[in-house]
Amino acid sequence: MSGVQARHRAAVLVAAALVALAPGVGATAEAKRASCGERDFCLYAGSHQTGKILFQRTVTVDEEEGTVHLVNEDEIDPLIRPRSARLPGLPEGLSCIAVLSEVPHYQGDYQEAAYGYPLDEDAVTELSGQTVGSIDSDCG
Repeated sequence: MSGVQARHRAAVLVAAALVALAPGVGATAEAKRASCGERDFCLYAGSHQTGKILFQRTVTVDEEEGTVHLVNEDEIDPLIRPRSARLPGLPEGLSCIAVLSEVPHYQGDYQEAAYGYPLDEDAVTELSGQTVGSIDSDCG
């Protein structure tokens, strides 16, 4: 085998190894980047709950007391532009609307994402990509 053929064969083997490893590396990075916990309220950069998580907060449910500590953020800095949301389920009898205001302090235009009962089902919502500067949860 000539020197040129040996270098070509080595290059082909290295390329094949990189192709074999790349999907696993990409999948691991994607899983870490888009990990939204079971009780988390998450806003994503991409549609269908994909891409980078731009905002993530845990919704605390105290079933003994029957209370829920909801997500209310007066000022999100820097402003974000989510394309989708995943919101956790809530205890029986509780349904909420997350009001995503365009600017801090609950001002400007807004978009809404509904979530609530049952506790073990997430609500997923597609969003417009409009700027979000504050979040208020209105429940009843």
